[in-house]
Formats: sequence, structure tokens, C-alpha cells
Amino acid sequence: MNVRSSFDEGGTWRTYNNTVGNGGVRIDDDHAEYSDMTLIGNGAIGVLYEAGAARFRDEIR
Repeated sequence: MNVRSSFDEGGTWRTYNNTVGNGGVRIDDDHAEYSDMTLIGNGAIGVLYEAGAARFRDEIR
């Protein structure tokens, strides 16, 4: 799972170091689906998602 950001309605995407590209920030190398993000304070972001090595729905992380 990667997290990417866009500040122009998806016209371009930013990488972890704020350059234009598709990389984003890798959160997990396993299969993942159904995710949600929220601000949790002090500028930190929380991510909740389903993932697993064999199946997308093996666990909630």
C-alpha cells in the first residue's frame, strides 16, 4: 500500500520528498484494500486498512 498526495485534483502526484512522481510513501508490501486515513494529532496521520500476505482480508492493520 502506498499513500500519495495531489494538490491539483489528481493532475499530478507527489512523492515522499515532495517531487512530482507516482512513488508516494510505502506503508505495506502485502496485498491491501479498503483503507481510511485520519489526522491523529501533532501532524501525524493514522491509516487503517485490510491486508495480508496471502489475501487482502487476512487482518486489519
